[in-house]
Amino acid sequence: MSFAIFALTVRMATKQIGAETRGNMLPTDQPSQSAAFGVLGPDYDYASELVLPGEIGVRRKGTLGAVMDGVRGVNYYMDAIAFGQSSNSMTKGMPFKRYGINYFIKSGQQCSNGADMYSYIELIPKGDSLGKNFQRGMASVGFKTELRGLAPGIIEDAKAGMDPMALMKPLFGTGYARCKKVTKRVGDESGRIKDSEGNSWVDNPKTVQYIGGLPYQTKWVRDVDIDAEEWTDTPKTMNPDGTPREESFVGNTAVEFFMDKPDKFLDEMPLSQLLKIASILLIANIAVYKYRY
Repeated sequence: MSFAIFALTVRMATKQIGAETRGNMLPTDQPSQSAAFGVLGPDYDYASELVLPGEIGVRRKGTLGAVMDGVRGVNYYMDAIAFGQSSNSMTKGMPFKRYGINYFIKSGQQCSNGADMYSYIELIPKGDSLGKNFQRGMASVGFKTELRGLAPGIIEDAKAGMDPMALMKPLFGTGYARCKKVTKRVGDESGRIKDSEGNSWVDNPKTVQYIGGLPYQTKWVRDVDIDAEEWTDTPKTMNPDGTPREESFVGNTAVEFFMDKPDKFLDEMPLSQLLKIASILLIANIAVYKYRY
C-alpha cells in the first residue's frame, strides 16, 4: 500500500497539470552539502557514542565489589536503552545522556525570497514516543522518569519516517513556498557538533552560534505554500546561504534584479541598494573627470 502511494505521488508529481510548466514538481537537483555532512545528513554512529563498560566501573575480578559493579553496569545499560537517565538508586549519578543529534538539511528547494530552504531534523528523543496518555499513566503511579532512551528514540524516528504528510506535500502543494527564519538547537545534547574523529554533524559549522553555551543555527524553513506568480513576484532579497543580498556585491545584485523585473526596478529595488549604486556612479564619474582633465 505504501509503495503504491509512493508510485502515484511520483507519477503525478512528474506529470504536467494545467498551466504548470515545470518538468517536475519534486526537487530534482541534488542538494549541495558539505563533504563531511553528506547528502542524506550527518553520519552519527550510535555505537561509538555509547559509554564503554570500563568507563562506568565494570571490571573483570572475582571480588564481591566487582560483581556489584557488574550489576550496576547492567542496570546502567537498561536505563540507557529505556529512559536515557537514571531510574533507580543503583544508577544514580552515572553518566547518562540522550543519544542522537538535531540538525538542518537542505530540502533542494528555494524560498520565495531567494534563500535555500532547509528542513529541521530532530533525532534526540523527546519522550513522546508512546503518547501523552502513557506519560500521564506512568506519572499517576509515581514513575516520572521520561522515556528518552535508545528504544523510545527508535520509535519516535519510525513514527516520523512513516508520517505521510512529508510525502503528500509535494503532491497536493504548489511546490512553491514562502519561508520563515527559525533558530534551533543543533548537535547532540551535550552541545557537541562533531564526532570524536572531527566529522561535522551540522552543515556549514561556521554559521553555528552559541547561546547559553549551546550550539544553534538559523535557517529558512517552509512556512506556507504559495502559487507560482506570487513566488516569482516576491523580491529575491536573500542570497542562497540566507544572508541579505544587499550585503553582497551591489553590481551583481542590481543587474540580476533589473534582469528579473526591468519594469519594477526603481519601485522594488531596496533604497540601500539604490544609494549604493548612486554612490558608485558618482565616484566613477569623479574618477573619469579627474583622469580626463
